[in-house]
This record gives sequence, C-alpha cells and structure tokens, in this order.
Amino acid sequence: MEVGDWLRGARRVWRVAGAVRTAVDEARQRSEERRALWARAEDEDTPPEELAELAGNADPPVRNNVGRNPKTPPGALRHLVAEAPPGPVRNGQLDTWTTRAAVACNPSLPPDLRSTLAADEHPYVRAGVAANDSTPPDELMRLASDSDDLVRMTVAAHPNTPVATLARLAEDADPTSGTARSLMDNPNCPGELRERLRASLREPEPEPEPPKSERFLPFGPAKLVGGVLFAQRLARQEEEDHPADPGIAVLGPRSGLLKRQAMTLAAEGREDREAVDELVQRAEGHDAALRRAALWLRCDGQASEQLVENRAHRLLQAALSGEAVRELTESERQIIDELESLRARSDDGFNALVEKEPRMRAVADAIRPVEGMPPQDELGVEPIRSWVAISFPFATRAMSRAPVLGRRVPAALLGLIDQLEGLVGPTSASLDPVLRSHLAMNIAVKYCVPLLDPAR
Repeated sequence: MEVGDWLRGARRVWRVAGAVRTAVDEARQRSEERRALWARAEDEDTPPEELAELAGNADPPVRNNVGRNPKTPPGALRHLVAEAPPGPVRNGQLDTWTTRAAVACNPSLPPDLRSTLAADEHPYVRAGVAANDSTPPDELMRLASDSDDLVRMTVAAHPNTPVATLARLAEDADPTSGTARSLMDNPNCPGELRERLRASLREPEPEPEPPKSERFLPFGPAKLVGGVLFAQRLARQEEEDHPADPGIAVLGPRSGLLKRQAMTLAAEGREDREAVDELVQRAEGHDAALRRAALWLRCDGQASEQLVENRAHRLLQAALSGEAVRELTESERQIIDELESLRARSDDGFNALVEKEPRMRAVADAIRPVEGMPPQDELGVEPIRSWVAISFPFATRAMSRAPVLGRRVPAALLGLIDQLEGLVGPTSASLDPVLRSHLAMNIAVKYCVPLLDPAR
C-alpha cells in the first residue's frame, strides 16, 4: 500500500470516528436535557405557567409528570386529557392512556374532569381516579360497581369509601381476590366484616404465567398505575415514620440523577469539596431531590453496610447541609469490613450466621414446602431496583396487602419472616451488629424462602 493511500484511509477513519463521537455526545446531551425536563415537570416548585407550557411538550414522560403534579393548573390538565383521547393507536403511537391515568392520579383534579376520567374506557385510568386521595365517597360508590377487578380492589382500599360500599364489595368478592384483601386492610372496614372475610380466606388457584410484556413489576401481572401509586404512597409514609431506615424509597427523575451522580463520585473515592459542589449544581436548589436520593441510599441498609453507598450518602448529606463531607468513623468502617467479609462468603453465608445465632438452623430445619408459593423471581425486587429500593420483609408484607397488586402471599411465608426478624435484621434483639444488619436478613431469606417451594 502506498503511503498516500494509507494517509487517505487514515483520514477517512478519523473523520468517521469524529462523526461517531459527535453523535454520541449529541445523544448524551439530548438525554440530559430530557431528564432535566422530566424533573421540572415533576417538581412541585415549578411555576404553574411553566407547567402549563410543559403540558404541550412532545415527550410523553414530560406530559405524564405534568399530569401528576398537584401544582399543574386545571386548564393544563384539561389540555392533557383533550390531547390524549382514548384509542388503541393514535398517530402511530401506543395507546395514550398513560397520560390520562397520570392526570387521574392528580390530587388537584377538578371535579368535572374527575367524573370524565372515572368513565374512561381504560381500567388503569379509572383505577387512577379510585386511588386518588381527593376522590369523594359518591364517586367511589359508583366505581365500586366497575367491571374491572383492579378498579374494585382500589376502591376497597380507599379510606374514603363508605362502610355500606365496603359491605357491598365484600358480598361480591371472591375470598382469594385482591378485593377481599384490600377490604381487610381498609382501616374503615368494620371488625365483624373483617373477621368474616378472614375466616373465608383460602389459598388461590395458581395464576397463569403473565405475558412477557407484563413482567416489569416483581409482583405478578403488572398493574402499572396502581403499582406505582401504591409504591409512592408507601414511600411517603415510610419517609415520615422511619426516615433513618425506610422499608421502601422511590426515586423521581431529578433525585435519580443525583443518586447516580453521587454513586459515580463515590466509586471514584471522591469526598472533596468539588464533588459536593457538583451535586449542589446538579440539584439546582431542589433540596427535596437531594433528601430523596439520600433516603434511597438509607433503605435496606445500603448506606450503613456498603462502603461506596456510604460515601455517596455522605456526599449527598454534605450537599444538603453545606458542610464538609463527614469522615467515616472507625466503628462504622469496622462494621462495613465485617459485613464485606460476610458478603464474600456468598455460598456459605447462612452457615456463618448460624455460627453466631444457632437458632437459625432450627428455623431452617422446621420449614416445610407450601403449595401456592409465588415463583422466586416474583419475590425479588431487582426488576425495579433502578427507581425503587425496598427490603424483602417490607416488600412481602406490601404484596400481601397491596390493593392494586392483588398478590396472595402464603401465611407460611409471612410467618417465616416474623421468625427470621426475631433473630436477624435491624428489628432483632441481637446485640451483634452483623446479625442486626440488613445483609444478615437478606442472606437468611435467600437460604430459607426457597425451602418453602414444593418444586425445589
């Protein structure tokens, strides 16, 4: 090959590589801009006039976040519904029910628009109205007669549903249904009715395998609107009741960006002032997003039991307080090192726990298989780890009472978790910091829960 030919070829390769780099940079920039818009549309501090403008954005996630935002003006909500009429396909796009469902969940929904959405042809939209905290009793009474199970389950769980309507739902509810479970967990359900439902409760028939497209929630057939609402409602309550160690935490677009940036900085070993300033700049004055990102890292013991997560949490706390990053104490480092050693014994972790707490072996030996156990992959939370952090005990109890998920959790599984929590995990009485860790609970669950499966 001549030198001239080689140089011309090299120049072509260089130009192509430059074009690829430019395209990647532009795509990354567009992605960052989209996420910033998602965050603005979700943020309750965004001015109403800006939310009204964002309601006309072409990006569906932006419109959906505007639809959920309680500060969105009524006129913008009406525009969103008018621009997202029912129909399986519109302009070559998928069904626009997600926008209508987002508006249906808005606590500031005008009464006339609420009535319109309560009669929507898509059940997830009607379920959004039924889950809305501002929906009045008379609307819930009408929705109690809905033909869709999800809608009735959501009505049965609503604290505004009249007692007479609860009784009517109980008459029609199958003992294995999510509606019956929701009724029992409703704080307004009369004691006599609750006991009657509990007495008639029986194990359900095995559910058919859901279509692959519906497996994006870990609790069986996906109930998108209800599932998201239920998770957000639980997360708000946990943030209020247990801010130091929440059972569940949910990220939004802005807090998700902050959490990822904090983890990236922490993985690089950064604890300097410049790293904190990067987070402050990304937060753009939204302290609530910083708090939510930090809360997410406290869930399931991440910040207290893993070194990188601990550093990311301290970075976020410094961004919130304006102070320097707090140094890791010697006792904290010692506990994290011990837990890392336990984590390294992945195949032998349960035996390591038995060495510290011999009663664990007796619990495992007493486990007997139970018919109707959900598949093991449905009891995990990995499919939604990107936006939800949740502990296994909390997730399982949430499944057992979720009005919108309708998953029947065998009593044997709940009983097993009660036994394990008496010996390991943050709620145990143990004085050993390793036994009191979330990691210890997760190891115990990973070993013991499969023993309940008769197919094992």
